[in-house]
Amino acid sequence: EYGYHSAIETKADVAKWVQVELKESIDLAHIFLIGCDDNFNNIGAGFGFPLRFKIEASDDSEFKLGVKLITDQTQQDYKNPGVTPQGFAVKGVKAKYIRVTATKLAPRQNDFIFALAELTALSTDGHNVALGAK
Repeated sequence: EYGYHSAIETKADVAKWVQVELKESIDLAHIFLIGCDDNFNNIGAGFGFPLRFKIEASDDSEFKLGVKLITDQTQQDYKNPGVTPQGFAVKGVKAKYIRVTATKLAPRQNDFIFALAELTALSTDGHNVALGAK
């Protein structure tokens, strides 16, 4: 209902991650990240969307074996997308777990946070397999 919000940090370069566990290992086609929107203190659309991040998939819940990189956005700051879904194509990846790791957190007030409203994972047959997932 409220998406994901990490703990608040005093500096931006603290890695935070969130992981989705699908019901089973599934052939993936696209992953979408959707930013939060918060009216409190005029924070606005894209609140907490990470400046740098990567998305990985695996059948290993600890991400030690068989990790597949979906996208690496860790080399330069990613423009805040507001609430516009950010899509990443997935080719030839079958996985049970999807992890988004923020390597540079978004500024909040005098601190930093990682927040997402939603992660959508489309299977090769077009179903959102992340809906209702842990």
